Amino acid sequence: MTESAQKSYVLVFTNPAEGKEEQFNEWYSNTHLGEVVAVQGFISALRFQLCSKQLAENQPYKYLAIYEVEYGKEEEALNKLQAAAAAFDMPDVADLDNAHSMIVRSCSSLVFSPNHS
Repeated sequence: MTESAQKSYVLVFTNPAEGKEEQFNEWYSNTHLGEVVAVQGFISALRFQLCSKQLAENQPYKYLAIYEVEYGKEEEALNKLQAAAAAFDMPDVADLDNAHSMIVRSCSSLVFSPNHS
């Protein structure tokens, strides 16, 4: 795998606070993603919503945010994120007590489907 193919991501699984899904989505997409990617070491961010059809039932999270971070500098980026987080706009629209995150690194090259044009 070439160095340019090496990728690192922070995956953040969340749910909105009860009754605040619209406010949660507005805040997360229009405020929080920008706050995080402004932190040195973070490259980009994209949010995802759980689809109705799943391979496994009873998924605990409805939303996923994926942040690309500089490969090999994950710990440094997370330290900077923790330092910056005190200044973030964090309204009570997310169920932060039950959020989950993980940091992952690529360990293979990207494989494309031969059937997709």
